[in-house]
Amino acid sequence: MSKIYIKFYNSLHRFDGRSTLKTYLYRIAVNESLNYLRSWHHRKIEVRELIETVKKRFPAEEEYFKQEQKETLQQLIQIMPTKYREVLWLYYYNDLSVAEIAFILKCAPHTVKTRLARGRKLAKLSIEESEINYEY
Repeated sequence: MSKIYIKFYNSLHRFDGRSTLKTYLYRIAVNESLNYLRSWHHRKIEVRELIETVKKRFPAEEEYFKQEQKETLQQLIQIMPTKYREVLWLYYYNDLSVAEIAFILKCAPHTVKTRLARGRKLAKLSIEESEINYEY
């Protein structure tokens, strides 16, 4: 910002009075902003930020394994008994609360909690039997 005021002061002798000082200062600020956006410094920062964003993403191989793992878990849930499958699906995949699930299934919240616990236990046993490397 001080750079703009210095440019304004240094170019004040070229001010011809066709506009107000306010608009003249505004035009200097706009031009300086545009010069900065065209500068190498700004583009270098943009490139650096882009590289940082790419580095943060997961490698394609890791993403593939996560997707495969998710599909395998969905298959394991599909072979579970219906009363556990529906509770697990509503809780983990639809992000519903225990109370909402109880309302949907027309049963007590305690029943939903019990089915969730038993479903998790059954899922854990299924995972161990199928030797899936799943990170909790």
